Amino acid sequence: MKAEGGSGKNLEYFKTQAIIARTYMYKYFDKHLTDRYNVCDNTHCQAFNGLSSDTLLNRAALETQGLVILDKDSTLIIAAFHSNCGGETSSSENVWLSGQPYLRTVIDPYCLTSRSSTWEKSFSMNEWISYLRKSGYIGNVNNPSLFNFLQKSRLADYKTGAFSIPLRSIRADLNLRSTFFSVFAEGDSVIFKGRGYGHGVGLCQEGAMEMAAKGFTYKQIIDFYYFSVLISDIKNAVVIKNE
Repeated sequence: MKAEGGSGKNLEYFKTQAIIARTYMYKYFDKHLTDRYNVCDNTHCQAFNGLSSDTLLNRAALETQGLVILDKDSTLIIAAFHSNCGGETSSSENVWLSGQPYLRTVIDPYCLTSRSSTWEKSFSMNEWISYLRKSGYIGNVNNPSLFNFLQKSRLADYKTGAFSIPLRSIRADLNLRSTFFSVFAEGDSVIFKGRGYGHGVGLCQEGAMEMAAKGFTYKQIIDFYYFSVLISDIKNAVVIKNE
């Protein structure tokens, strides 16, 4: 939990992260069964750097012992989280192949003053045109203003004229912090002005940290980021194997 939990130091935040980590562990307990073990200790499953001596973190784990997050069918949820949403989380279908009813867009005012709430990256115009060409763009390259793209709320695709490409593809290809960015052509450069850090789905860690600092409980934090879920003992979960 410490390796995945970020820099939060509040008990209610640690309780939130403990429940999320426990939910993931139970849901994907057989993820590496063919490798003759259960889950790995890196970001493919969950990062784990050994037992913690942090008394606050250990207290959070003990005080939430057995608690997990369930959906309306008492099934363990996909307890997705990320560093910073930039003020708005993403619906899961914008990032993954399928959507989940509890992973919907949330307007989040709590993370906006955090360190990862905004970012900027620039490329030369030639680099951007080359990238678009490789991605299938065949339109006009002599009018840079055509490349401008404004994203006030989260979208799934970058579009210019009839051409579109998933924002998640651009993020992966160009090593961007998030898919929540706007594009501005300025002279011989293309400027990406972005918000947030990570895939944007589920709980925003820096937002959750701020909520905890403001006095919200772990239950209120979880209910804010995940729609219509239930916090319950793992004994009440309908566990589906080999998901």
